[in-house]
Amino acid sequence: MQIRFNEHGRSMVEILGVLAVIGVLSVSGILGYKFAMNKYIANETINELNIRASAISHHMEQYIENNYAGDIPMEMGPVMRMGYPITARMHPQYVDYFEIFISEVPSEICKLLLQSQWQAPYSIFIGTTQYESSVDICTQAEKVELAYEFHKDLLPEAEIEEKDRHEIMRCRHSNDCNCGTCNVQIGLCETNCLDNEKCVKDYSEPEWMICCRKSNIVGSYCCASVTEDGKCCDWDGNCCPADKPLRGTDGKCYSCDDKAKVDVKNMKKNCNVCPNRFVQGNVCVSKCDKDYFMDKDGNCRSCKSTTAYSVHGVENYCDACPNRFVDNANPGNYCYLKCDSAENGTAGKPLNEEYGTCYSCDTTTSINVNGTNKERCSKICPNRVLSGSMCQLGCSDPDTPLLIDGSGTCKACNYPGRVAISALTDSCSKLCSNREEKNGYCVLKECEKGYFMDKNGSCHDCYTKSAQPVQGVESNCDACPNRFVDNANPGNYCYLKCDSEENGTKGLKLNEEYGTCYSCETATSVNVNGTNKERCSKICPNRVLSGSMCQLGCSDPDTPLLIDGSGTCKACNYPERVAISALTDSCSKLCPNREEKNGYCVLKACEKGYFMDKNGSCHDCYTKSAQPVHGVESNCDACPNRFVDNANPGNYCYLKCDSEENGTAGKPLNEEYGTCYSCETATSVNVNGNNKGRCTKICPNRVLNGTMCNREKCSDDKQLLGADKECYECNITTPIKVTDKKDCDVCVNRSYKDGYCYPPSGS
Repeated sequence: MQIRFNEHGRSMVEILGVLAVIGVLSVSGILGYKFAMNKYIANETINELNIRASAISHHMEQYIENNYAGDIPMEMGPVMRMGYPITARMHPQYVDYFEIFISEVPSEICKLLLQSQWQAPYSIFIGTTQYESSVDICTQAEKVELAYEFHKDLLPEAEIEEKDRHEIMRCRHSNDCNCGTCNVQIGLCETNCLDNEKCVKDYSEPEWMICCRKSNIVGSYCCASVTEDGKCCDWDGNCCPADKPLRGTDGKCYSCDDKAKVDVKNMKKNCNVCPNRFVQGNVCVSKCDKDYFMDKDGNCRSCKSTTAYSVHGVENYCDACPNRFVDNANPGNYCYLKCDSAENGTAGKPLNEEYGTCYSCDTTTSINVNGTNKERCSKICPNRVLSGSMCQLGCSDPDTPLLIDGSGTCKACNYPGRVAISALTDSCSKLCSNREEKNGYCVLKECEKGYFMDKNGSCHDCYTKSAQPVQGVESNCDACPNRFVDNANPGNYCYLKCDSEENGTKGLKLNEEYGTCYSCETATSVNVNGTNKERCSKICPNRVLSGSMCQLGCSDPDTPLLIDGSGTCKACNYPERVAISALTDSCSKLCPNREEKNGYCVLKACEKGYFMDKNGSCHDCYTKSAQPVHGVESNCDACPNRFVDNANPGNYCYLKCDSEENGTAGKPLNEEYGTCYSCETATSVNVNGNNKGRCTKICPNRVLNGTMCNREKCSDDKQLLGADKECYECNITTPIKVTDKKDCDVCVNRSYKDGYCYPPSGS
């Protein structure tokens, strides 16, 4: 039998060819659509920028007239219609210009913005790079920031008068160039390095690039010296190998790729040797890997972690994980895992608790939302209510409709305390007809017999020991005949009566501040702050008042002076003043060598070697601190080693400086509180109140800045004044940070750059 084949169909090759064509057309269509959308977004962004720039330009004359500086308010809001954050500010250098910044712009949109030929901007920068012609600068990152600079009248550069222009080039001055000078004609840096030198990072000052002899280069660092085994050393003789260039405060060397956090306290510049690290607080930390974010302490945390971590001050770190968000309502600002997310494994659990865990709305657990936005409790879970900081299931039993605390306890309508309105599932009066709303709380309209109501609406048992505030509702205390209102206590409190059989306080006569009753014989110092302090000795004649403490008086005739709230008794020759209220008898009867003065018991005269201040306290002639003698300046004469500074408001008695007797030889300068300093000290000496003229008069090498007497000049042997106010020799081989270029110019062998005074190259 002969088999026949039907060959009128399509071959597999033909079919695959057709599918390939369809695929190409589909991809082309998608790409075309994407380009069209990007073009639309770029055009809309330019239109909005134009509107915003015009609005700012309209106000520029007013800003300039009022010398306005800093950020410019965004009348149309901080986010553009296309979703890009936008800010503006007056130009910090040129008064006739302002700047607009837009961020988080995708690189493809950035390219289209630069290709738009928009004429209004005076210049455009992407990051720190100025746009000239190539849009490739948009590829620095997936999302970039664009800075637009505008003339106040939105004039392009060609239409601005020459005198009003300012040059914007890739380098504006030599400080912009590493190891070279700026060729302003072409906007490029030209190296100053010799043939045997190379521009590399200075190992001693790693934030700087310097021309370094090639023999001193190890890895990518310029070393002050190189050891025989090839280690790179800084100017202080600290050496590390090229593969472990990072030195910590522990003196150890670390690899830049080591994940360990390295303590660099007081030597943070060391962190700059590693381009993949940065300083977080006092620690040099590594940048986190993909799918991790860094918390404020420099720790890398997994994007999938269920725990919330603080990113306070570094909130943008959380952006490394799109599946997380920053809760700005939480003090410290925490980075949380997004809830109700299939990606995060939290689907069906929409509610964040304080520490980050996600919960279902139906969980019986009381969820702590302290710090997080408490409004989200009922907003996210309508079946829950907020009680304090706890997001709880509401009380569903009509017999116990009041949610009273964070544990989820439900109480009946006769509950005596107040209940937060936010913790109720319905209005206060609907749930409990015997209650009403008052200042955000659901309270009883009136208390049961045997109870009284405080000013906040809570009812208290008449026999409760603690005092309760009744300010404005003092008559409420009358509901309990066994209690009384102490009007002398700020806020007016309702107290339990002391020395009462009914109250169980018989023999306990003295109320303390919070309501507890004490015996007059108790050794305890009883705080009567707020209560009528007169009741201390009036109720207990054997007690005296010292500050706010009602104490047993000093009964030993050898130590009759009660000097503080701790109950300490001192002898009559105690040099300081003592409050009259703290004595069991008159001052002169207890101590014939003392007298009353302005409510204090003071010595009539100080012992030899002491002087008396204006308050009646005696001080050792050699005490370092200055003491007030206003009105009794002659008292200071009792100590020939001291003097009165009449220029100090209040007139103070100071220890003489630059004195062998006083142990201040070589320290001629008094600071405000009496300490003596050397003219050479690097410390800024506060002479506030002192005769400020003495600063330069006593120390010609110092100058007065406000109230601070600062060292400004150095001696002939150490002429270089550093920013730390220390003096250095001109031939020191270490770069020295200085406050001003003129400080460096005193050393003819050194050169100034970017705040540092450098030794000769290669020294």
